[in-house]
Amino acid sequence: MIYILKALSSLILPPGGFSLALFCIFWILWRRQRQISCLVGIVAFLIYLLSTVVIADSLIRSLETNHLPPVAVTADVIIVLGGGATLDTPDVGGAGHLGAHAVSRLVTGIQLQRQLNVPLLVAGGQVFAFSGAEAQIMRRVAVGLGVPPERIIAETESLNTEQNARNVKKILKENGLQSPILVTSAFHMSRAVWFFERQGVSVIPYPADYQVNQAGTFYWFQLLPNEGAFRNSCLALREYLGLLGAKALAYGQ
Repeated sequence: MIYILKALSSLILPPGGFSLALFCIFWILWRRQRQISCLVGIVAFLIYLLSTVVIADSLIRSLETNHLPPVAVTADVIIVLGGGATLDTPDVGGAGHLGAHAVSRLVTGIQLQRQLNVPLLVAGGQVFAFSGAEAQIMRRVAVGLGVPPERIIAETESLNTEQNARNVKKILKENGLQSPILVTSAFHMSRAVWFFERQGVSVIPYPADYQVNQAGTFYWFQLLPNEGAFRNSCLALREYLGLLGAKALAYGQ
């Protein structure tokens, strides 16, 4: 019974409900306006595909397996990239919470900092007026979790990954740091590494915040649409589009 209820909710709630509604419109229009109905059907099918776990996991996994954490690492600094934050939500020791991606990245960064006893460089500014100052919040959280304040460097000006790389490069040079570990979400690592290498900064990738299993095991429930799968599909497509756009701009310069 529980699986029947889950299946029904997947078909009723967005994005499955949107896809189902479009399929219904497709069926109604088929006899009268076949060209329009075909277009509606294509859109409905794409929404459905992107909302299934089997497609979303494949898209995310194609990014997350590009870089794997090294078995053993040595470095003189750990760079953690921000991943979103709220502005005024109440938190222990201050206001503003890190987004889920940023929390996972920071946890990995703190684990590495304790293991290697090197500085922790948190990077990310306040992207919008209504969003939190990422590096400042990461610094506060890291201190609250036991990282000595003097071992934390905050880069607070960057608004995207390209600016992360450019601003961090300056900080590394100013502090004489030459062997950095880069921590970010596994799905974001390829784009981040590309931007850092573009700035002439050689980093040791240490992906975090994995969204899917590395070994894909098929189960029929993965064919049902759900919002989590749709979100992962959007994450993967945004990363591919961002990397493609960055390379296109670089090629045109």
